[in-house]
Amino acid sequence: QKFIRMMKMAKKIKNNKKILEKEIENLWKALCLIRDDFECQYCGSTFDLQVHHIISRVKKSVKYDLENGITLCKRCHTKISVNPNSRIEFLIWYIKKFGIEKLEDLEKKGREVKQFTMSELENIKNDFIKQYTLKSKEKEDL
Repeated sequence: QKFIRMMKMAKKIKNNKKILEKEIENLWKALCLIRDDFECQYCGSTFDLQVHHIISRVKKSVKYDLENGITLCKRCHTKISVNPNSRIEFLIWYIKKFGIEKLEDLEKKGREVKQFTMSELENIKNDFIKQYTLKSKEKEDL
């Protein structure tokens, strides 16, 4: 009985963590879109926008780093995700626009091993909510 209760509790904690991570991911996307003025940073399109992780989101240490996100339209995002040559062209463009140092910093952060605790995730969420509220208010004031 005790084992079954512990297993149910562990499953509930895991589910709560997944929900929290999804909320953070949605806030991360919204903040990137706002920062990038709802425009594909690669081609300028304002249609069918997505947010791309420059360093794979598999790398937990940069998954929620706003510097690791860039707004792309679906067409550009698909092209650079599927075609290795297009990915190289994108990285060259990125380096020209933002500098090699920014890419190297992200790559360095991406090599760090990270597992977020629930407390750290809550802090990220709260910070993103504050940023979102401020940025939304700034947009309204324009």
